Amino acid sequence: MNENMKKVLEEVYDEEVNGSWFERDYMYLANAYSEIKCLWTEQFNKINLVRFVMLAEAPLWGDGKQYIYNERAPFSQFLYRSDLQPSVSQQIESKKDMIACLNDLGIIVTDILPFPLAPKKTALSYASKRGSDSKSITSANYEKLIEETFRYHLKPKLDKIKEKSINKDLKETIFFYRYARVMNYHSTLSKLFEETFNVCLDRCHISQRGGGVNKDAFANLLKETDGRN
Repeated sequence: MNENMKKVLEEVYDEEVNGSWFERDYMYLANAYSEIKCLWTEQFNKINLVRFVMLAEAPLWGDGKQYIYNERAPFSQFLYRSDLQPSVSQQIESKKDMIACLNDLGIIVTDILPFPLAPKKTALSYASKRGSDSKSITSANYEKLIEETFRYHLKPKLDKIKEKSINKDLKETIFFYRYARVMNYHSTLSKLFEETFNVCLDRCHISQRGGGVNKDAFANLLKETDGRN
């Protein structure tokens, strides 16, 4: 993990919880980040043309290594095969099938944050859950993580995505949020996108009440490239 990202995370830990928790969590977070980065890169390399970028938060990971691009992890509420099935002709039987379909459609799932904070695993989390001792990060520190890790985490991925976008221009790429709660930080992300890539992000998400995917919204979004290059 980049030393600059480590530094900002440590600062947030010091402010939010007792600093000793950082030492406990860091090794897990650093190892998880490396594995997640490898899995993301492996699938990105299989995509010929990126048409869509699904902006997610960060993987749950944990002991089960839960992540959209981990073929060995089970399906999760993040994206079930039934959420994608209406938009593809081939039958989706496995996680591997679903990932292949995402790649064929030109969809890359990209996390806005590098740290897989998770309830019941780390002292901090992005959203605490019942039965968890982890503390929810404040909105101010959430924004701090976005702003201060952008150049080290999200921007390098967007640079790669740009090279595989239509006309090598991110303006031709459709960005959307997986969760409405991530879209709460749209103004922060939009500013970074505009300043760095001259791209205006749309306020668009595919979540529904309860956290699942709104299948109709997702399917309609995927039709937006009809008639385009």
